[in-house]
Amino acid sequence: MRELLSIIVAGLGAGLYPNEKAVSTSIVVPILRNLGWDDADPFEVRPEYQSGKGRVDFALFGASHQPGVFVEVKAVGKAAAADVQLFEYAFHEGAQIAVLTDGRVWSFYVPAQPGSFEDRKVHQLDLLERSIADAEDRFVRYLQKVRVARGLALQDAQSDYQSKASQRIAAETIPRAWAELLAEGDILYKLLRDRTEALCGHVPSEGALQAFVSTLNGGQAPVPPPRPGPPAVPPAVPPAVPPRNRNGTGTPRPGPISWSVLGRQVSANTQNEALAGFLNELFQRFPERVHRIIASVGTRSRAHIADTPEAIYPKRPDLGMKNHIKVSTGHYLGTNVSRDGKIKIARKAAAACSLNWGTDAVLEI
Repeated sequence: MRELLSIIVAGLGAGLYPNEKAVSTSIVVPILRNLGWDDADPFEVRPEYQSGKGRVDFALFGASHQPGVFVEVKAVGKAAAADVQLFEYAFHEGAQIAVLTDGRVWSFYVPAQPGSFEDRKVHQLDLLERSIADAEDRFVRYLQKVRVARGLALQDAQSDYQSKASQRIAAETIPRAWAELLAEGDILYKLLRDRTEALCGHVPSEGALQAFVSTLNGGQAPVPPPRPGPPAVPPAVPPAVPPRNRNGTGTPRPGPISWSVLGRQVSANTQNEALAGFLNELFQRFPERVHRIIASVGTRSRAHIADTPEAIYPKRPDLGMKNHIKVSTGHYLGTNVSRDGKIKIARKAAAACSLNWGTDAVLEI
């Protein structure tokens, strides 16, 4: 399998699969064969499978006369809008697992579970972004014939769905937990007041603390702390500077290095530290979109975020070894990037999370 996947990855990189037929013939069918499926046996694999709701490219039959897996194939880069079509087939026929692929990106779904199409996607595998070993593990986990026939593939897919759903519920509960912390007030205000004083040498007024915390509480007035803090010391007025450009274009102006996501603003010492902090915040807030973020920031020649330092810049692995930061997901972020390049990475990552650049998400470097 690994040798086959290496050949496919090289072909994808060279643009050797120009249309849907090439993807089916040279990528999908060889992978299915390697996983134990006999594409010459219509009792196992039926191409152009016709159902009451339409046609699907491949239906895989495990131990029963009902299709266990549907595979819908699109040309490279053309799979984004095919979810609805695939799900109509899968629901009508009762397929346990549905797969949508353009040869490069493979999306695995459990159609019978509740939620949106994205909710029911248990894994997305990008062959140009992930290691050969990881790709092999995922294909075996969801598509190996013996595992499909024994129901093990469905069990693992359902388990992955439940894990993803749990993470989604936890992420959705964070605002409620934050609101309860705000309501408690005392400890939060003390920590914020002390850290502000440590950073600038001045104690913020209670009004300033309340005004800031209200921005984290949906604009609602927070519960005031039970005791007033020390008298505020008037801060020195800093010299006026022109406003900095938040859109990532034009000449950078003087100002502090920082990043902000959904109202949480954090200062940083360096541009690399700011970009890494920005990405870590997105990974923590949107755990279900980690792979989408990683895929969105890459280019044809650079991954920017990869499993290993060497894979960051495939044509120059030495650059990745010398210039990288490890982020919270365990991946490696390449730092051999210009200021404008860092902002482009941040903007693409924000877009992958459906955040508005300049308001919901900002990188100031």
